[in-house]
Amino acid sequence: MRTNDKYSVVIEDVTNMGCGVARVEGKAVFVPNAVDGDEGEIRITKAGQNLNYGEIINLSKPSPYRTENDCPVFPECGGCSFRHISYEHEKELKQRFVESAMRKAGVNIDVSPVYSQNETSGWRNKVVYPHFEGKIGCYSERSHDIVEADCCLIQDREFDEIINHIKSVLKDSVSLPNLRHIYLRRGVNTGEIMVCFVVSENTSEYSDIADEIIKKFPIVKSVMCNINSADTNVILGNKTVLLAGKPVIRDILCGVKFDISAESFYQVNTKLTEQLYRRASELLELKPGEKLLDLFCGIGTIGLCCAHFCPGIKLTGIEIVERAVENAKNNAALNDIKANFICADAADKKIIETELKSADAAVVDPPRKGLGADLCKTLSRIGPKRFVYISCNPQTLARDLKSLEGAYRFTKAEPFDMFPRTGHVECVVLMAKVQK
Repeated sequence: MRTNDKYSVVIEDVTNMGCGVARVEGKAVFVPNAVDGDEGEIRITKAGQNLNYGEIINLSKPSPYRTENDCPVFPECGGCSFRHISYEHEKELKQRFVESAMRKAGVNIDVSPVYSQNETSGWRNKVVYPHFEGKIGCYSERSHDIVEADCCLIQDREFDEIINHIKSVLKDSVSLPNLRHIYLRRGVNTGEIMVCFVVSENTSEYSDIADEIIKKFPIVKSVMCNINSADTNVILGNKTVLLAGKPVIRDILCGVKFDISAESFYQVNTKLTEQLYRRASELLELKPGEKLLDLFCGIGTIGLCCAHFCPGIKLTGIEIVERAVENAKNNAALNDIKANFICADAADKKIIETELKSADAAVVDPPRKGLGADLCKTLSRIGPKRFVYISCNPQTLARDLKSLEGAYRFTKAEPFDMFPRTGHVECVVLMAKVQK
């Protein structure tokens, strides 16, 4: 196989990045924008020892799962993976992704069909637009090139007019320097919107535009400026200042009020988050008086929702981000829920072990890197009788389940499509301690 060679192929599978997979001379060839079931001719665009890529040059028989792309910047924009695939098949693929991750890790577990509310547009309550050399848009796939677009189909529709107004102001102005990103977040159940400018150094030039945004768009309740001078891919820096309005926006999740700061983690699909948290609470089967430990608690969303569903539990949350812990404490007070939130790293054995020993149940929602070997060992040794693992990464979930095998039993992974049209899928798993 060499570059520019042509082959007739059948696409056998699809990756979570939306690449079709064909077999040529016994080797996998990844074909962007192909769908399993496609038949046709491809040209090899890259032939390597480990990775081979091709492109479709003649689609003789389209897959029955193929659908018309409805986005003018797909596939140039890297935000979505599956706009060329029917949504029903996308859900089947995501179930397969989870099953494959478990199989590769050697984990024996059933995987349920993907739960979804079948809303593929307008679901994203947070969007970040990079800015570079006068361009504002989305990153092209696997690059830092910016693809400009009038709107993003998966973002909340309330953002469209606001971001287009900001773009027009920036194009007409030469006095807004050092801009790196424009970040918008909406409390879906309250309507409140936050606009945050991410800049490379402190600048006062954004105050006037902040006041103007607040006046023009009454649903914008907060305009912030985050300062990030580091030359990294991390979007937010450590300092955020208020430009106009208030420093947080409010949302309501599962009947619980939450104030959200610019730095805080908050799930991007509000409707599916409510369903996910209800399911997590059902699986935990909490009783009044029991202690629930919420690891990686962020602003307290999961734990406080569980406390709302089961009044009378004793809630303790642990989170490493100091500002998020402040939010969590305020959110508990806002809802008149007694809770203890601790600012600490989940890798801090002394604190974690102390809290685990007194916990009746736990819920964990780690970042994409998962729990890690040390925390899995601690949970295996002194973890509670039951805990719910919520994961946004099937690979690290499978790895961690393999590490916890023997100490905990688990029978089913339940995927939730929190991120329609993208390659990501959330899972929830109930873990029950093995009695020895």
